Amino acid sequence: MEEKKREPLLRAERLTLCYGRIPAVQDVTFQVREGEILGIVGESGSGKSTLIRGIAGLLGPSGRIGGGGLWYRGESLIQTSPKQRRALLGGEIGMVFQDCRATLCPVRTIGAQAYEAMRARRRIRKKEAFEKAGELMARMGLEDPKRILRSYPFQLSGGMNQRVGIAMAMMQTPGLLLADEPTSALDVTVQQQVMEELLLMRDTYHTAILLVSHNLRLMERVADTVLILKDGRVREYGEKDKVLRNPQDPYTRELFNSVIRLKRKGSE
Repeated sequence: MEEKKREPLLRAERLTLCYGRIPAVQDVTFQVREGEILGIVGESGSGKSTLIRGIAGLLGPSGRIGGGGLWYRGESLIQTSPKQRRALLGGEIGMVFQDCRATLCPVRTIGAQAYEAMRARRRIRKKEAFEKAGELMARMGLEDPKRILRSYPFQLSGGMNQRVGIAMAMMQTPGLLLADEPTSALDVTVQQQVMEELLLMRDTYHTAILLVSHNLRLMERVADTVLILKDGRVREYGEKDKVLRNPQDPYTRELFNSVIRLKRKGSE
């Protein structure tokens, strides 16, 4: 029983993800424990989004797992059926996309979509669902949540839709949250507010978070461990302080030095 408690929430062993015959992510190994934030960093095209989409089973018709293993709470995600994976996604595993507006139905109100998402997981009255959704949206910095719930996605700005998507991913209090550049469409003030809410969810519900970002400064502040990707391969992986303050890989050093140079140039 004690051994089961120490088991990682999510574990990948030499995971390879392909589009057709072309590998986009190769031999990636990492683990995430309950309440841990793993920051996934790399330049565009490094495989960051492919990695978390592969975990969620959202690679599309041409995508597939080409090798290795992937386990959630000790159960293989590779061997689960599409139906079982869908049952996990949205309940046990939440997903925040870089462009949440693209994932919302344009002809249904935000409230109807929030209610449907919650009702799919448990019995809940519409009034209760709207209250919970409204509370989360208010915490995301959205003014007048009742109006938001009555609105269609096209009636909201991109930043508002992004905060709606984050709130909807949090409604089920998932054990694991996959966040693909969740704050890139938000201004700096709102980014701070949203990250504070994600950290609060981690602290309250012990939710583990896989956070994809280009922002090394953000990783310094919120991540526990960091995974550096380049060309679909791991260049460095470990505790945040070891990786970011004393990087061993030349690519990691170059990434970090580029941030320092840009900061100095901005200061000048």
